[in-house]
Amino acid sequence: MYGTLFLHIQLIYLEGTAYTIEDEIITTQLVQQINRDLKERPDLMQLTFENNNIVDVDGICQVFSSLRNYEKLEGINFRCNNFTDRVIEALCQGIKMKKELRTVDLGENRITDQSISMIGEALRTHVRLHMLFLDNNKITDAGAEGLAECLKNKQDLRILNIDNNQIGPDGARKLAVQLKSNYGLSKLYCDQNKMGEDGAAAIAESMAMMDSLKKICMENNNIKDKGALALSRVLDENDTLLSLYIENNQITSVGAQALAKMLKNKMKLSKINLNHNPIGDEGLSYISEGIANNETLRVITIADAGITKESVPIFARSLQNKRFLTKILLDQNKIGVDGAKILASGIKENETLTNLHLSHCLILEEGAIALASSLQNKRNLLVLDLNNNKILAGGCIAICKNIQHHTTLRELYMSNNYIGPDGAKQLAKVLLNKKYITEIWLSMNGIFAEGAVALGEALKDKKYLEVLVLKKNDINIQGIRALKEVLNLSKTIKELNLASNGIGDEGAAIVCDALINKQNQQLSYLGLSDNKITTQGAIKVAQLITKCDTLTELFLANNNIDNEGAKALVKAIKGRQDFKNIDLDNNQFSGEAITELFTILPLNKLNLIKSNLTEAQVTPIAKQIKHNKSLSQIYMSHNNLTDHSIGLLAEAIKENSSLTELFITHNDLSLPNGINFIQGLQNKPNLKSLALNSCKLNQSLLRELAESLKDNENLRELYLYSNQIGPTQAVYVSQIIANKRKLASLGLSNNQIAEDGAVNLAQNGLIDKENLAKLSLEGNFIGGAGLIAVSEVLMNNTELQELYLYNNHLDDVGMDKLGQMLANKTNLFALGLEFNKIGAEGASHILVNVKKLKNFEKLYLNQNDIKKEVGDAIIDCLSVIENLKELRLSNNKLGDEGGKAIAQALKNNKSLRICHLSNNKFSAEAAKGMAEVIRVNTVLRDLDLSSNLIIMEELQELANSFKEASLECLNLRNNLISAEEILAFDQVLQFVTNLPKRKFLF
Repeated sequence: MYGTLFLHIQLIYLEGTAYTIEDEIITTQLVQQINRDLKERPDLMQLTFENNNIVDVDGICQVFSSLRNYEKLEGINFRCNNFTDRVIEALCQGIKMKKELRTVDLGENRITDQSISMIGEALRTHVRLHMLFLDNNKITDAGAEGLAECLKNKQDLRILNIDNNQIGPDGARKLAVQLKSNYGLSKLYCDQNKMGEDGAAAIAESMAMMDSLKKICMENNNIKDKGALALSRVLDENDTLLSLYIENNQITSVGAQALAKMLKNKMKLSKINLNHNPIGDEGLSYISEGIANNETLRVITIADAGITKESVPIFARSLQNKRFLTKILLDQNKIGVDGAKILASGIKENETLTNLHLSHCLILEEGAIALASSLQNKRNLLVLDLNNNKILAGGCIAICKNIQHHTTLRELYMSNNYIGPDGAKQLAKVLLNKKYITEIWLSMNGIFAEGAVALGEALKDKKYLEVLVLKKNDINIQGIRALKEVLNLSKTIKELNLASNGIGDEGAAIVCDALINKQNQQLSYLGLSDNKITTQGAIKVAQLITKCDTLTELFLANNNIDNEGAKALVKAIKGRQDFKNIDLDNNQFSGEAITELFTILPLNKLNLIKSNLTEAQVTPIAKQIKHNKSLSQIYMSHNNLTDHSIGLLAEAIKENSSLTELFITHNDLSLPNGINFIQGLQNKPNLKSLALNSCKLNQSLLRELAESLKDNENLRELYLYSNQIGPTQAVYVSQIIANKRKLASLGLSNNQIAEDGAVNLAQNGLIDKENLAKLSLEGNFIGGAGLIAVSEVLMNNTELQELYLYNNHLDDVGMDKLGQMLANKTNLFALGLEFNKIGAEGASHILVNVKKLKNFEKLYLNQNDIKKEVGDAIIDCLSVIENLKELRLSNNKLGDEGGKAIAQALKNNKSLRICHLSNNKFSAEAAKGMAEVIRVNTVLRDLDLSSNLIIMEELQELANSFKEASLECLNLRNNLISAEEILAFDQVLQFVTNLPKRKFLF
């Protein structure tokens, strides 16, 4: 260590006036060396002391105090050292009279209010200070006066950074009083504080005289419309603004309108960030008008803003004159196919675009094809993000053909798009000339081994590849073998995720052997979850950990690793203080191995699912929860916890202030300490997700839960499945969620809330839940009255994406009200109504109202009482609906008439991939219609006609249709076919049952 540092300092010595020490353990010996070196630099101007671990506090205090002797010192960069108040005091003594200081960087040091007061006193007379960085510290309202002292007499101050502190409205007001005198400020960074609307308004007023202000960063401050209005008013006359960042501030269309008016005269503005503000279509329309005449805009980001296709036309028009536009980010806005087409026309002529981000925008295959043509002239494209858009192989191929000559591409995000092997092969061709590609994200695409082989060939020479994500693609061992050479040759791979690919121990060995002996190893993240890996593979991974000291995150959940493999992993990780995260959920070892992990790793996430835990094992886990300040996510399930163990966890959770996600399921909280556990949830303002499924929550526990969570307004997910919650207990569930306006997901399945409980829940709990996206009420017997109450209260909600009402004693009563409620659910993609008594009339109400929902994908109506009269509604729905992928109508009473109607509709449907129609009394006529469907429908992949009344003659016709069809699975089991008939037609049946990658089941 000493020799390495000495060489580093000697190299810097050649510059004469600068001295750097970073990433070191500051021992007494090292302090002595630093003192000797500094004495040889009387003309020291720049001192860097960054990311160090101070052991000799007295020694470093002496070094810092001695800085008073360096008259020419102009800059100190002291980031990321976790200074104590005592060290800050010594530093202040050293710099107090250093009037030549131009730059002071004390970011990421956990500076307290007491320390900032000392710094303020030390810097009071430093009139020439140009840059002050105090970001990522612990300054609160109480330290605002000390912070203001830092700014006194600083007319030359150009940059102030106080990002990520804890300054609230009062502190902002104190700071604003002083900022009014800092006329020369050019860049103000105050992201991630707690200023609120009043604090933001005060800071905005202080900007009135800053005639050189170019950049404002006020993200994550909850400034709301009031803050946006104040900023707009003050900045109206400003003609120097270049960048405005106000992400995640709860600004609505009201604030957007004011901002737009201000932006109309900002002809120099080049960057604007409005991500995660619910401005909606109205707000985007205002913003588009505001930037319409600006020709210098380079970057515009408006992710997750509630935008649909309605406002895209005016936005697209506003982009047409942006000659220098390089980045558009509209992630998580449901612009859909039409929006993608319109946007494509708006950027078609632009040749400067380098970054296009449209993830989670529901553009689908048709939208991707339209967008593809607009990319042809984007020869400088660096980043293309189309994650989660279901563009299919056709969309992928179109994109690839239009970017095949774009050699500059660095990052490609195309996960969850179902591009299949064909899309992957086309993508591989495109990647051949992408010399500088660094990141490829292709999770959940069904590329299989065939696609992996093509990618393996294309990526062999990619020297700069850093991230490769192929999660959930079923590439199996053949695919891993094809990627072996890529991993062998890559020198820069940092993140590799191969989860859910069935690669087994051989695949794990291939991966580890390829990575284990690399020079200049950079791998930091390895994902191998859900891969059928046993202890043999785990031992290989352990060997990799031992050899690869850069690896800090490892995911091996859902494998078959036993205690021997777990012990090998624990042994490899011991002594690795830099290890951040390891996920070993759902393997075959006892809690003892995981418990030992927690004694050696300061984890951010605790995963103990399906692990029996003794009291001795829970003790170190509880200590980890109690003392690890970075631990924010806890997942525990099926742990067979004793009452004493629950008590230990209760005390630990009570002390943990970082908790954001808590999943404690399938553990008995009705034990005496359960009440203490629930009380431990008090004062958890950051808790966003809570699951207490199958925990035997009785009435007193639910009452206490309502009391513990009453002040939490940030809860977004609540799951209370299988707790025998009846109508009386449902009242407390209503109390829990009453003030949770951000609630996005509520799970109450498999309880017994009945009609009265459902009505109470609707009227007292679900009211005003505008953000609710998922509601699960399966198995609660809510009946018609409960359904009507829930439907009425959700009429104005437009965010609902999933609704599950399985097994609720529902018939046609209330289905008209449910249908009306669904009519405006433009984001809905799944509806579950299985195991009820819904008839043709009720089903028709549903079909009529979902047919125009462009994002609707899954409809479950199996096990009901639906008869042939539903036929017209089915024909109408399936001929109009655009994106329905899965329809389940098994175990109804459709008969041949209903079957013929479905067949007629399926002939022309272009979206349905799964259709299950078993046990519906189909016979000859329905079977003939389905045979025609199989011949002409090129989209359908899975058709279930089992347990009907189909005889051998129709089966043969269905088999002949299946031969050359696109259908991948046809299920005809349990029909009226004898063994003798099967033997008679053996030649035909043998052919179709042996088709590769296809299933003919009879």
